[in-house]
Amino acid sequence: FLRNPHYVAELRDRTGLDQEVAAYVAADEDFVPFYTKVMDLLQLTLPRFKTEGKKYVTVAIGCTGGQHRSVSMVERLKQDLQRPGSDQPLTVIAVHRELARKGLLPTDWSNT
Repeated sequence: FLRNPHYVAELRDRTGLDQEVAAYVAADEDFVPFYTKVMDLLQLTLPRFKTEGKKYVTVAIGCTGGQHRSVSMVERLKQDLQRPGSDQPLTVIAVHRELARKGLLPTDWSNT
């Protein structure tokens, strides 16, 4: 539901790993309210998963092509959930399935 960078000629061939695309997605008026609610949900539920003895949790974010919006959202979630100084920083592994399928991952890109 967020504005789609695919329809902006200069962003179409880029990915959510590019700062220009991430900035475009974040500039959508609904991005901050949506992102805040996703983070609120994760901050509520993740400690419970740990209490229950879970070793990992899978969170999936999707968009139409899997190249722009979902990638930028996942990268921001990863950054915020791993933030040093937080009560319990997490190890987050981001997997961008569609970028891998299309061969669009930079050669120095890492899952960790």
